[in-house]
Amino acid sequence: MFRVTQSDRIACNRANQAKETALLTQVTLGSLGNQLNQQI
Repeated sequence: MFRVTQSDRIACNRANQAKETALLTQVTLGSLGNQLNQQI
């Protein structure tokens, strides 16, 4: 039977958080870029 250890779960959570942070950063930068383009 496959058992997920606590450290594996923590590592998986960290990876998911990093992905979410990267996505949020891209969205934020994208919207900032759009605002700058509209102002020019």
